[in-house]
Amino acid sequence: ESLAGRFELIRMGHWTFPEMKAAFGLSLQQWIYFGGYPGSVDYIGDFRRWRKYVKDSLVAPAIEKDVLLTSNIYKPSLMSQLFEVGCSYSGELLSLTKMLGQLQDAGNVTTLSSYLEILKQANLLCGLQKFACDEARKRQSIPKFTVFNNALFTAYRGKGFDKDYVDPMIWGRWVESAVGTCLLDFVEDNDCHL
Repeated sequence: ESLAGRFELIRMGHWTFPEMKAAFGLSLQQWIYFGGYPGSVDYIGDFRRWRKYVKDSLVAPAIEKDVLLTSNIYKPSLMSQLFEVGCSYSGELLSLTKMLGQLQDAGNVTTLSSYLEILKQANLLCGLQKFACDEARKRQSIPKFTVFNNALFTAYRGKGFDKDYVDPMIWGRWVESAVGTCLLDFVEDNDCHL
């Protein structure tokens, strides 16, 4: 008899601030900026190397091997572009229709929406919908892009901790994105929905 499908799913989420502080001594500001990937902590002192590590060692394998090999993706370059733009706009409302104008590969809103759902299932990026009791209004709302780990936001949008931390307007974006990551983590751990 086959044992296919008989397994227990054990979720291993992104590291939280208390975990990163206990293991590596990260401050809250460092966790907000650099996120909760333990492997990248060694490179925090060299921002370029840190960014390269996150993109090449974490993001690329997650998308190229995990997502593309397990899902039917007809336009992989479109998904990659969606991921990059979505990470850059974490914590912001961005219409999928407007996003189409920024992307190189031709696609439509339905394709982007389905790719965003796949990225959400991979715990990389999601588009939070406006709360509404009416499902139609909820689906028509402009999504608020949120990364599951702020390291993804920083890798695509950051200019360096020293530059981004001193500007209150810019730093506020990182804090807002970090709040979103905490909410997503809470939802996963407590089996509820946003």
